[in-house]
Amino acid sequence: MDTTGEIIRRLRREKGLTQLALANLLHLSDRTVSKWECGRGLPDPGLLPELARLLGAGAEELLRGDLRENPPQGGNMKNLKCYFCPHCGAVGFSVPEMKHSCCGRILEPLAPQAPDAAHAFHIEVRDGARQVTLDHPMDKEHHLLMLAFVSGEKCLLFRQYPEWEARAELPLRGHGRLLALCSRDGLFETRL
Repeated sequence: MDTTGEIIRRLRREKGLTQLALANLLHLSDRTVSKWECGRGLPDPGLLPELARLLGAGAEELLRGDLRENPPQGGNMKNLKCYFCPHCGAVGFSVPEMKHSCCGRILEPLAPQAPDAAHAFHIEVRDGARQVTLDHPMDKEHHLLMLAFVSGEKCLLFRQYPEWEARAELPLRGHGRLLALCSRDGLFETRL
């Protein structure tokens, strides 16, 4: 594990900033930045959010001295993770799993569950495509946020809106997973 100063130095260099340039952006002297990087002090807590933003890292990671890099991944879409912010309704995805935050809160990846009767997928072949529908309430308080088809190499995402029919049209070919994200009950998954 690195020290806070070593992390600041590494991230500053990755951004192509000199100590003086970083200090100017923070309205400090370059001696202050040098002091941090040499381990003779830590940034003032009030500076941490701006310092973290400028360096492209989290304030917690800076203080902890640990960036925790993920091992290289092949990027297979089968490992797609879904995140949902219950406060604002934002939806995010990543391959592989990564740290997501929204509305000041850390989001955990959603664990897909098997569809129940209220979240059952109906698939019908029509006009050379698969028509996917769900008999799900689509009102403002309880609705589907998205439907997605995920295979090894692609993800087709269909945004859903309250007061619209919950549906998507998928190519006839291909195997993968169908996902539905409910605003109240979480993520549901079935295999195609």
